[in-house]
Amino acid sequence: MADCCDGPEDTAPGSSAPGNTVLSTVGAGDLVCFCFDHTRAAIEAAPQAIEQDIVARCRRGESNCKELNPSGRCCLGDVRKLTKGAG
Repeated sequence: MADCCDGPEDTAPGSSAPGNTVLSTVGAGDLVCFCFDHTRAAIEAAPQAIEQDIVARCRRGESNCKELNPSGRCCLGDVRKLTKGAG
C-alpha cells in the first residue's frame, strides 16, 4: 500500500489523521480526496464505494497525498468522517 495509507491513524475506521484540517475547510462539492478527485458530494452519495476505491487505489500505489493534498496527509480520515455521518 502507498505510504499515504500506511499509518494506523489514517486507516482506523472513523479516525482522522492528526493535523488534517481539510475536512473543516472545504464546502459542499469541494475536493476531499485530492489524488482521485472525490468531492464531498460524491462521498456523501456513495460512501462505501468511494472509500473502497480510495483504499484499492492506494494499495496499487496510485496516490500522491504528500504532494496533492494541501494537508500533506492521506484524505482517508476525512473520507471516513464523512462516510460515518452518511452511513
